[in-house]
Amino acid sequence: RYVRDPLVPAGIQRVTDPRTVLFDTGAEKCVGLSMTLCALAAAVGFAWGFRAVGTDPLAPNFFKHVYSLIYVEPHGFVPADPMFEHPLGWEPPDDDPRVSPTSTRRGKVAYRRDFFP
Repeated sequence: RYVRDPLVPAGIQRVTDPRTVLFDTGAEKCVGLSMTLCALAAAVGFAWGFRAVGTDPLAPNFFKHVYSLIYVEPHGFVPADPMFEHPLGWEPPDDDPRVSPTSTRRGKVAYRRDFFP
């Protein structure tokens, strides 16, 4: 579940390491939870990555939400979003206000960008 850190200024993203998420805080933002899920997947031999959504093509390094991608044979990389109570394979629809950029360009609502190690 998302918890805003009152000590971090708005617009700044603080990333928490998986150990802290699992054993100290128990609650985190999407980045910390996704990092933790990927660390657990990697520990048992799964390939992993991240998908950022709500990115703006004019500012591609800023995004509204991120979730994990886990490689599952024979399906390939499958979305795994630890922030929402949905099954493996679900990902936010493009028009979901939680992941859509505040301004739209050329009729597109959400942009998705994948990152792999």
